[in-house]
Amino acid sequence: LADVAHNPEASLNLYNFLYKSKGKGKLYAVFSILSDKNIDGVIAPFLEIVDEWYISKIQSARAKPLMEIVQSIKNFKPEATINIRDDLKSAYLNAFEKCSLNDNIVVFGSFYTVYECLTETSIND
Repeated sequence: LADVAHNPEASLNLYNFLYKSKGKGKLYAVFSILSDKNIDGVIAPFLEIVDEWYISKIQSARAKPLMEIVQSIKNFKPEATINIRDDLKSAYLNAFEKCSLNDNIVVFGSFYTVYECLTETSIND
């Protein structure tokens, strides 16, 4: 599932949809966000349902630095599994490779995040 949720309201709507409709397997999140967005409000709903985070920096001067993304997740959930990748394509492909039949992937955090995954991977095939 790819969603441009990049504010707390949109993130909560995405969470509610996922909570009701996701499969019984694990949930992998491919995530990145711009520096001027409320990262804590965007990630908060997902902290208890995401099994692993796959993050990378958005290809934009406005991108939030990777270590700030990591720190925001760890501030809420110190034991979170976070996989850092060189680009969002690699982040998505790594999550995809890890998936089993009943697992789910959610790509969110920014229009840029979704765009980079949709245009640089086979997520749209």
